[in-house]
Amino acid sequence: MSRRFFNTIQAYRTAVHTAVVVHIDATSWREAGQRRWLQAATTNQVTSFRITTGRGRAGLDTLLPATFDGIVGSDRWNAYTRYPAVQRQLCWAHLTRNLRALAEGGMRDSPWARDLLPPVESMFIAWHTFRDGATTRAGVQTAMQPIQSTIRTALEDGRPRPWDNITAFSQEVLTWRDALWTVVTHPGVAPTNNAAERMLRPSVIWRKQGFGTQSADGSRFVERILSVVTTCRQQGRNVWNLLTDAVRASMTGHPAPTLLPTP
Repeated sequence: MSRRFFNTIQAYRTAVHTAVVVHIDATSWREAGQRRWLQAATTNQVTSFRITTGRGRAGLDTLLPATFDGIVGSDRWNAYTRYPAVQRQLCWAHLTRNLRALAEGGMRDSPWARDLLPPVESMFIAWHTFRDGATTRAGVQTAMQPIQSTIRTALEDGRPRPWDNITAFSQEVLTWRDALWTVVTHPGVAPTNNAAERMLRPSVIWRKQGFGTQSADGSRFVERILSVVTTCRQQGRNVWNLLTDAVRASMTGHPAPTLLPTP
């Protein structure tokens, strides 16, 4: 495969870095038996994968720079805290799973979490109503106001609870409360991080079947080919045709095909 073609990946990585909204997530990987992290950053048209030695900020730097000034959709992993709350959207699917675990914990304070689940469900209903075109942006903002107030009050009530798990959860979420509602005010933002999780699923299957990679070169191939295949699928392009065009361009000295979306 043409090195010039793989060099074009840098161009669409730049497209990720300059996007308005990016969803990011990571899953474990293996390189020569050592633990690595396969990280993904996805927009609505392109996805970039990187395999890194760690999931901390140094690893994140290879995926999305600290200077990124768009909206970041993610879970609550510590490395993402370098982006301010007003620039983030926390994944409500993760928050819901946390609440369900607390609700099923069999503790005296478990009802606190159970009582918080209905307003979270109301939030999703309001969002889906807007997403499906049944209401306007102003309409969903109005619908969200009492839901936001209820959830904020419940989290404030959770901070002094005797059960440490609820105390810690409430404190953490309140610290990032502005990142709960970016979805209400910013176009193109979703309340969950499902976009990034979907992009990672095929790689999880690959890892389980192929046991990762055996060298740094193998890891570079994996992150590049995953980026190419995933981006082609997002854009409705034929992967085989793109790859054969890249080989043909390399053999004939023509410019490599681009992965950037067609305007």
